Amino acid sequence: MADRRFALVNHGHFSLTAGERIEGLTADDISDSYPEFDARRYGVLADSDGTTGNGTDDTTAWLNAIKVALRSNGLLIGPPGKSRITAVLEMAKINAIFHGEFYKDFDGVGITVTEGGAIFTEFDDIKITGNGSSEASTSHGLSVVDSRMKIKGYCFSSSNGGDGYRHLDDNGNSNHCIIELDCNNNIGHGHYIKKGVTGGNTNNWTVKFGAFSNGGDGVLVDADVKYMRGTVQAEDNTGTGLNVDNGSSWDLDVYLEGNTVEDYNFIAGADYMEIRGRVGSGTDSSTTQRIKLSTGGNSTLLKGNTPLGYQYSANNIGVSGSEYIREEYLGSSGEKLHDVRVYGNEDWALRAYNRSSGAETGKLYYDRSKGQYIFGDGTDEISLFVGANLSRSTPRATTAQLQDISHTVNTHESKIQGSEIYDTTANIPMYATGAADNSTWVGEKAGSTITLTPV
Repeated sequence: MADRRFALVNHGHFSLTAGERIEGLTADDISDSYPEFDARRYGVLADSDGTTGNGTDDTTAWLNAIKVALRSNGLLIGPPGKSRITAVLEMAKINAIFHGEFYKDFDGVGITVTEGGAIFTEFDDIKITGNGSSEASTSHGLSVVDSRMKIKGYCFSSSNGGDGYRHLDDNGNSNHCIIELDCNNNIGHGHYIKKGVTGGNTNNWTVKFGAFSNGGDGVLVDADVKYMRGTVQAEDNTGTGLNVDNGSSWDLDVYLEGNTVEDYNFIAGADYMEIRGRVGSGTDSSTTQRIKLSTGGNSTLLKGNTPLGYQYSANNIGVSGSEYIREEYLGSSGEKLHDVRVYGNEDWALRAYNRSSGAETGKLYYDRSKGQYIFGDGTDEISLFVGANLSRSTPRATTAQLQDISHTVNTHESKIQGSEIYDTTANIPMYATGAADNSTWVGEKAGSTITLTPV
């Protein structure tokens, strides 16, 4: 604290701070026009147009800014513009907001985060651009080793000779990462989460991966990542869009299309995953049960000892006629439980089935023309609700339906003693005297008791 008392001298101008003096900086290394932790204080100009040799080499200035921010645990602030660097910048345990872009004017990795351990490295709005095919295959944009990362905001890594983002997990210190990053036009993969020599697993990732037009895979995961959630969009990559060799318990919304090798590939190590969204063609070699929700595909999730499966229509929602949208079934023999179906662009239905016989046991559907939810087949029906505001919530039936012992109003399990049905013929409420199919319905009209007996 004693050093801080001398931070302001010469009519409000900044002198060297304690952290700057400890790091060996002199007055020639800083600009009093900017406060501590502002990269411009240390000489970062960010004046390049993104072409080789253009603009000031900001490498040394960035290294000084990083040293001071790390020493004093400060929030490093980068300027707008393109900052030309000619050597790697190590940023483990740095917390920074980058308003501009790094232009990597050399053959090598742009930014590294090495052995950060359990301390998060946090980047907001980081952007890295390389020189593409003129770089070696090891020249990644951002390379992370055994570190916990938070990358958020508008972030991208583009046109690198290697991968856009490479994360090596070798000792399990990569848990709880939050990665929002687009990787585009890299010669290697877009995102590569890689298992190290000693193996281990990493847990609880939240991602928003974008991968477009990379020379390898869009997203390649061979580390044992458990509990990944978020979104993956991978399009027009030369390899596979989403290539998963390991990992479990994922919950992802995806858009995987236009990738050259295939849009997805799940190798044997992947299990217990739920993948939703637009998915093209691919390979599923998983040896365990899991959900994979894809157009025209089916898979299963193991719940206890009972596999619950899903089947999706190969058609898009909205074509004319009747089509399945989703079916659910039990067991390897495919005993159907229920399905969801669309009728002629207008109505949808949820239909239930007897597990043993496969016969339809009931249907709930929405009739858009009537604004009603209907239980029945459309001709012999009970309206459950009327209008979007649910202005009439009592089930309805005609007198003839109430007297028909085979009608759903009498056979359905919802019929119990005291249950109410509105008789649309007599315009009075009727009440069941019991749960049996032949239990009578009683009501009152004009002071007289009305009794209807199902036969």
